[in-house]
Amino acid sequence: MGRKPAMSQKKILKAIAGSGGVVKLIAQRLHVDWHTAKKNIMKDEVTKSAYEDECDTVADLAETVIIEALNAHDVRTAQWYLERKGAKRGYNPSIELKGNTTEPITLNFIDKEGDKFEKKNRVNDIEEPLRS
Repeated sequence: MGRKPAMSQKKILKAIAGSGGVVKLIAQRLHVDWHTAKKNIMKDEVTKSAYEDECDTVADLAETVIIEALNAHDVRTAQWYLERKGAKRGYNPSIELKGNTTEPITLNFIDKEGDKFEKKNRVNDIEEPLRS
């Protein structure tokens, strides 16, 4: 049983176009398994570059959606954006906690109405407001 003939660059480029960089989709278009598709994409500089461009196109699309949401004054998107891109302006959601790591950690948050919320151990375990 002989080896299958090599895939043409043109065929691989056609499969990459409009794929969003999803290797599974490229593989389906080429009628091969995922690993064969990935290997064929990466073995040639032209197809590798086309694949990277396709992935960047999807990232550009996602960034466009974010910019559109910011232009529409979407506050949650603005907060999300500043947490990731606004560090040099002082926006940083990170908190450093020091102490005994074997003991439970309790964090108290005050919302804009002044209600106090207590969090224990896990981020999603918000309890009812604590009334003083």
